[in-house]
Parts: sequence; structure tokens; C-alpha cells
Amino acid sequence: STPDQQTGLPVFRDKYADYVESQERAILIAEDYATGASLNMATSLPVAVALSPDNLPRVAKVIKAKYPEASILVCANNNPERYSNLSLKAAEEAARKVGGKVVVPDFTEMEIKAGLATFNDVHKTLGLEAVSKTVNQVRQQGQAKNSGLSR
Repeated sequence: STPDQQTGLPVFRDKYADYVESQERAILIAEDYATGASLNMATSLPVAVALSPDNLPRVAKVIKAKYPEASILVCANNNPERYSNLSLKAAEEAARKVGGKVVVPDFTEMEIKAGLATFNDVHKTLGLEAVSKTVNQVRQQGQAKNSGLSR
């Protein structure tokens, strides 16, 4: 990989380019690798991993610049008890900058207190179908956030 001249982020051979240009035209952005893996397994959509909430807006801009026709879905972690929900705020900023949408796992208060926060947590507790359903609801209905997971 070589670093991008504008962002300094590594640039890898783009194996999803033909898929994005000819098929779904949607790219998901996740904060961490485990979440990105769960999202990809559940949706078969390409996923960019930002590695931190602070990188979400920058990664969204890079992806949108490379794929201007693609829909960008920024998949936030939902941890209101941690850092004032920094992940959600960064995801909202990223989506706003590229005209994208935010997808958020919706946990009960008890689940949040138990430490559940990510789509990887959804995958582990409710299965890949729940992850897919949440992402697809936002893609198809155009919601700003998911109204909740069906259990």
C-alpha cells in the first residue's frame, strides 16, 4: 500500500471498484475492524474502516471523492455512556460532509449498560440478519437513523 497524498491514509488495490460502479453503489464506513467485518459479512457491501471516530469524516471524504456516485452509510457505534457518544457525533459529521446517512445500532438501556455498542455486538448477540436488516432499513427508507432493531 502507498499513502494517499492528501490524507496520508494507506491506499490499497481497490478490489471493490467494479462492484461499486456496477452494482449497489453503496459503501459502508465503520469505526473499527470487527464492526467492519460484521457489516461486510451481513451485507456483502464494501466497507472502509476508519480506525477511530476522529477519522470518520476524513475517510468519508476520501471515499466520496473516489466514488462520487456511491451512497455513503456511516455506521456509528452507539455508546452514549462513553465520551458523550463521540462515535455518533463523528458519524453524523462525516455523513453531513458527504451527503451520506448514519446507521446506528439501537440497544436497550440494559444492553448499553452491559457494554454493547457496535454492529459487531449486534452480530454476536442477535446475528448477521439483524445487522443486515438495520443497514437495509436505512438504505431503503432514507432515514437519518435506524428507529430500532426488530427482536
